[in-house]
Amino acid sequence: MDKVFIEDSINELYGFKMHLSFKKDGTELYKYEHKSPIVKIENLSMFKNLKKVELNRELHNLTDISGFESATIEELIVTYGLNQMSLTSIAKMTNLKVLYLNSMEIPELNLLDISTTKLEYIEISSSKLQKIKQTIFPSTLRYLNFVGNDKLIIDDDTIKDINSKNITVIYDENIPGIEHQLNGNSIYTSFPTEYLRFVL
Repeated sequence: MDKVFIEDSINELYGFKMHLSFKKDGTELYKYEHKSPIVKIENLSMFKNLKKVELNRELHNLTDISGFESATIEELIVTYGLNQMSLTSIAKMTNLKVLYLNSMEIPELNLLDISTTKLEYIEISSSKLQKIKQTIFPSTLRYLNFVGNDKLIIDDDTIKDINSKNITVIYDENIPGIEHQLNGNSIYTSFPTEYLRFVL
């Protein structure tokens, strides 16, 4: 098993398939190429300046992402490889502002309290999400994007939490009871510009 040791001055970790890049202010300091999916990442909290983690098709069925728990990370962007058990670590990422999860195995959000984070945008798209219940979102949250999940059901308590915090829900169809929504064609004509990078 390969181990990678990197100095803690990096502020961005980027991965695509079999390549990991460690960057500082946009400049790549280290690049690591591997031949198989990553099965474990540990001690990201050791990087005291790490702000962004973006991993595209890098991970392999990770349920324990406790190694991601860091108070400095502001953006966590992952496609493929996580499931709903991994979400418990999100609550411990207290400065997280953007959470983007795409093509996961997350059928349900249940008893999830992420109110201690600073999340402003959450996307869990095309991840087989069907139920959300007893989930508490932070007061900083502005957008919830659930596009690409069929027949989504949200319980009344979670809907009340969403409405009380004036959160806009982005979803393919109208969800009864939610006051602020973007559905159908309005998703792309009114999508928040600061997050268009996720749909372009």
